Amino acid sequence: MKFSVFSMMCLSLGMTSAYSIADSNQAAKNKQADNSPNRLCGCHHQKKMKLEIFSKTHYQGKSQIKHLKPGRCYNIPSTGSAKMDDGKPGSGDITFCVEADCQGHCFTASRSILLYPDNIPGIDLGAYAKSVGWTL
Repeated sequence: MKFSVFSMMCLSLGMTSAYSIADSNQAAKNKQADNSPNRLCGCHHQKKMKLEIFSKTHYQGKSQIKHLKPGRCYNIPSTGSAKMDDGKPGSGDITFCVEADCQGHCFTASRSILLYPDNIPGIDLGAYAKSVGWTL
């Protein structure tokens, strides 16, 4: 009789522990899902624009690829020409500035028109770009 009561208690405790572990695992999954950035912002992915920059005009010199997020300013090496999304039209506006942190003289154009500027100093900047921003 003592053995039966003890066995039932152990079995009962074992099942309770297994249930508690399962509950805590599910709770952890739910918490991760609730804190995910996609869930908080209500979007499935964030838009990005590929920007290939060149150190000289006419796509000459050293090139570098950046992936821009909208609404941010990016400091870039001195840039004489660029290609956005491989020359495909896009949404929003692109802004090139002659100083870091999107300061100083800037030039803004629609991404549906300005696809691959080959002479950034000649597009009304008068100098190579040192920062860039993309807005939607």
